[in-house]
Amino acid sequence: MSKSYNVNREVNDAFYRYKMPAIVAKVEGKGNGIKTVIVNMVDIARALNREAIYPTKYFGIELGAQTHIDTVNERYIVNGSHDEMKLQEILDGYIKKFVLCQACANPETRLTVKKSTIFEICQACGYKGELRSISHSLSNFIIKQHKIEKQGGKKKNKDGEKRKEETKDIYAKDRIKDQKIKVRGDEWGGEDGWDSDSDDDLADQTKKLALSEMKPENMSPEQRGMAFDEYCQGLIESEQLPVMLKSKEKVMEIVMKADYYQVKAKANLVLFDKLFVDENFAAALKKYRVLFCLMNRDVLDAEKIDEKAMKNTMFAVECFFDKFPNLTDKTAHFVKFLYDLDIVEDTQIVEWGESKPSKKYVSKELSAELKEKARRVIEWLKTAESESSEEESDGDDEIAFDERAQVGKVVEEVKVETNGVAEAQEDEKIEVVNEDGEAEDIDIDDI
Repeated sequence: MSKSYNVNREVNDAFYRYKMPAIVAKVEGKGNGIKTVIVNMVDIARALNREAIYPTKYFGIELGAQTHIDTVNERYIVNGSHDEMKLQEILDGYIKKFVLCQACANPETRLTVKKSTIFEICQACGYKGELRSISHSLSNFIIKQHKIEKQGGKKKNKDGEKRKEETKDIYAKDRIKDQKIKVRGDEWGGEDGWDSDSDDDLADQTKKLALSEMKPENMSPEQRGMAFDEYCQGLIESEQLPVMLKSKEKVMEIVMKADYYQVKAKANLVLFDKLFVDENFAAALKKYRVLFCLMNRDVLDAEKIDEKAMKNTMFAVECFFDKFPNLTDKTAHFVKFLYDLDIVEDTQIVEWGESKPSKKYVSKELSAELKEKARRVIEWLKTAESESSEEESDGDDEIAFDERAQVGKVVEEVKVETNGVAEAQEDEKIEVVNEDGEAEDIDIDDI
């Protein structure tokens, strides 16, 4: 297995998500014709989300050597004899100056050229500003390349030809998987999907690219959904998810990734499908509570709810019972957990319960059955507004979005007065306190 480094080598975290292969260099020739071929320049550039021509040119500038770039045969050459460690250290300088975000030091950035100025845009934190290394010689090279590409495009348009990039896209190697990911009967694209329209021309231009190598603005709505799906699957398969759940900052990385792919409102549809792997939904809701909660709230303000995300979370509930149809009798308990754990607000739950059965993700019959199973919880939520207001004023039900919140140990108790009898619910266990003060278990299906 080839050696790899963190993209930002100043970060020593073994679980750092951004990796790049170590430079593999091969010295060829003798005397005045000696040269160093960077064998895996394409792979390194792909990891940095840059074109290989730019880091190669940076090597030449820093070493005072000529460079030769053959994109067709993928040969990136720097004149002279240079060892791998020296090149790796120079690459660190390129990453610091032209890749890492000036605000958050995240490598998820892209560069744009406007009026002879290079701007850096961070897809992780949203930072946008002038590149700090604008005075570097590589900046002038980038601006010149941009002008060449722009002029070349205009000339071809005048000739009536279809515009193409001057520089061959060295990323166009892998093909997008043929299969279309579905979430319980609804494709990523199409009506009520990730977006309303699909761009056929855009799909034709990017069909040869691997999703992980594409930028969201160059993706079709379907591809953005598939990209987030693949990202989540990667976290699960690499076993990074349990580690990320230990802190809010790491969980927010997942939320920001969904926002980056412009699919945050439907992210819980994906997460429910991938994280509810067995019938024990109560354990899963507690384990991933903070993730679900943050996904249902504004990226910049956790106190502000995302109504659309909560609405789609209720659709995700329907998908869960389509996956485990033998559990439909526990629909009320599932819905109650969503409310108790502050994953979905009572308003969105009631709205779902009183809406007409939908065949958007599951069959219309199943949708109607689930709403009927949850009817008593819906009625209780409608009539418990005054009680919930008092509880909110006490501050007992606030979500703790920090490391002190112990995921998996959330236990809340809600009492409802019914004919003088206090009903209490803790997790899946429901008890009734009789007149003698003794607790009696009741049927879990009779909520």
